[in-house]
Amino acid sequence: MNEAWREPARKKQWPKVLRAFRADLTQYTIYHRTNTVPMMRRFPPEEIEIHRIDIEALDESVEQLASIYSQLGRLTEFPLVIERLRGNIDDQRWQRKLTYHQAMTAHLLGDTIGARRELSKLGAITVQEDDLDLLQLHIDLNGETIPLVDKLKLYDRVVELTESRKDRIQYAAAKGVELTLAGDTAGAIVTTGEALRIARESEADRPFGPDTELWFCKLLEVTGIAKPDRESFVEAGKRMQTLVTRTDHWTPAGLGHLNRCLGDVLRLSGQWEEGALAYAAGF
Repeated sequence: MNEAWREPARKKQWPKVLRAFRADLTQYTIYHRTNTVPMMRRFPPEEIEIHRIDIEALDESVEQLASIYSQLGRLTEFPLVIERLRGNIDDQRWQRKLTYHQAMTAHLLGDTIGARRELSKLGAITVQEDDLDLLQLHIDLNGETIPLVDKLKLYDRVVELTESRKDRIQYAAAKGVELTLAGDTAGAIVTTGEALRIARESEADRPFGPDTELWFCKLLEVTGIAKPDRESFVEAGKRMQTLVTRTDHWTPAGLGHLNRCLGDVLRLSGQWEEGALAYAAGF
């Protein structure tokens, strides 16, 4: 059933895609109740591997549903959908996942206060947290109020847990920014230098996609500021000038942000006129 959405998705028939995702989620819930729940009467839930897999699979289905509701312009309806799903699995881990989705939906709708309120229902989020999505949302929503020492530990925890190159580069760049702002130039140079070395080795094996490339450019920018090093700005500028031609990939807002980032690195490299043009294009 998980294949049923592909053809209508290619045709951008989002109502059909939504029906397919709903059917798949319903069917998986039935399988969970007929196959996994009987095992839970004999064993503790945390000892049943398939129970953990059920939670993760249904959580992925909720993410897919959210993306389709967003495509249809119906994301404001999604919080009610999430609440109706709470009874699908009897497990606290499932409830935490759904509370995360409530917070993320509010965040996507621009309701920062509501997102923080939902996230607070999960209690304190620390470096012991092993839910990667939850850690990243916590940093996004509460980063300005998290003490620097704790924030750096959270960045390290994300890098420890993630398998995404983009995430590793993004949070290394963010850590470099925080260290630079705190006056720890030496720490920033070490952090960004190691991250650049690993990223370049990874790029040699497999080229970056546009989003990863943009974060790599931000890492170059932070490196240039920390050292300082004009060549880092020049390289970032050349890469971004290629990225802005990928108009098929970026939304208008994304293209505006990318041009602003390009203006920054061109200005920092001393290319004033080119930087001004990039800022104007972004505006």
